[in-house]
Amino acid sequence: MTKIVGVGLGKTGTSTLGAACRILGLRHKTHDPSLFDALHRGNKSACLAEIDRFESFDDFPWNILYRDIDRAYPDSRFILTLRRDPDTWYRSLCAHWERTGDSIAKRHAYGLSCPIGERDYHVALYERHNADVAAWFAGRPGQLLTVCWENGDGWEELCAFLARPLPRRTFPHANRTPPATATRAT
Repeated sequence: MTKIVGVGLGKTGTSTLGAACRILGLRHKTHDPSLFDALHRGNKSACLAEIDRFESFDDFPWNILYRDIDRAYPDSRFILTLRRDPDTWYRSLCAHWERTGDSIAKRHAYGLSCPIGERDYHVALYERHNADVAAWFAGRPGQLLTVCWENGDGWEELCAFLARPLPRRTFPHANRTPPATATRAT
């Protein structure tokens, strides 16, 4: 059974990907703090058991389980969502933290309780994750789509990759960063 897995880190347009998958009629599972916590405690099987219930996935824990999902479901497709540049991603991550505060899931995901003032650490993490994903799928065309919604990617790229007809709806843009907070972290 083919699965569609968003492998971009949080704040790269994962909510937009989830909204697009739902519009395409897929049974979608997004971030699940309890499963991410189970994964962090070493209970990977709890996450993998959930995969059979859905067709598409985004955010944590799915974006870090891509190797396991790829092994278990070799026909699956993976979508790496990116921001226009690492600094844009970092500013969005900081703005999100300012709005929502600390959480155990964020500490598990990024290794620190607060991203503000830790630009180099977080940018290196972002770049390493993206490079690891690209390396994992190197030489396997058709399994990984890399998109950046900010650069104009949308229905055409996504639907061509998934072999689905173009919807007659505007491409969604979910979970926008409010402009007032997007510039505070540098």
